Amino acid sequence: MSRAAATPSPRPLRRGTRPGRPLQIAEVRALDTPHQWHEADEIDPNKPLTEKQKAFVKLMAQGESVSTATVRAGFATNSATYGFTLLRQPNVLKLLNEEKSKYEAACQMTRKRVMDGLLEGVELAKLAGEPASVISGWREIGKMCGYYEPVTRKLDITLSGNVVMDRMNRLSDAELLKLIQGGIEEVVDDDEGA
Repeated sequence: MSRAAATPSPRPLRRGTRPGRPLQIAEVRALDTPHQWHEADEIDPNKPLTEKQKAFVKLMAQGESVSTATVRAGFATNSATYGFTLLRQPNVLKLLNEEKSKYEAACQMTRKRVMDGLLEGVELAKLAGEPASVISGWREIGKMCGYYEPVTRKLDITLSGNVVMDRMNRLSDAELLKLIQGGIEEVVDDDEGA
């Protein structure tokens, strides 16, 4: 086997790099961190995060928006889209869920407590005669309960349904009339005997 065949092909150079120049640490990190949506969910969930990524996760767990958390974590001001890419990475999501649970425990916040607060607010809005606030409160409660989620219907089509339809297609008009008048068992049994 030749030496050239055993050597793996080098990674393609990124914009701004020159052949023969060693890569800087930031450039190596840029090669390891995907910047495309379709690559983000392929990262190993156990890959360690950089300090900026950890800061981003903590800010997100505290309730910051993606763009604000991205900038406050130290990423470039025009890199808000990178924050959305980070949120697709399994290693970032893992730490984000851990941080959220820590933050909820520290605030003693639960789903039940939020629901109780919303119900109390709806009652106060009713007493104040503010119908828009009542509707808004119930909308939030509906979201928490998942009532606005799309409903999925499962359609179960079996082969036996096709067999029955084939039998019905082979019936004469007189047999179909008899079927409509309530003799479905007799017609199907007669057809099986034929």
